[in-house]
Amino acid sequence: MTRRTLQVVRQITCAERDMFLFTSAKTRANLKAELQDTQTTIEEVCEAHAKFKAVTEAADHNTGSIPTDKFVR
Repeated sequence: MTRRTLQVVRQITCAERDMFLFTSAKTRANLKAELQDTQTTIEEVCEAHAKFKAVTEAADHNTGSIPTDKFVR
């Protein structure tokens, strides 16, 4: 470490270190929750896309009508 780095490290107090650890843990928990929410949203979109694809593939290409058994599901 350089002399300047050592000076900065020495200036950090225990209270500042504890506050940093607290805020970093809080930030990590928030980001983890956001990631989980995003993954859930992606799964829901993929599921909806699969259902939509099944319905559109079942549609009559000449008339564009959808059979009721596919529409109801």
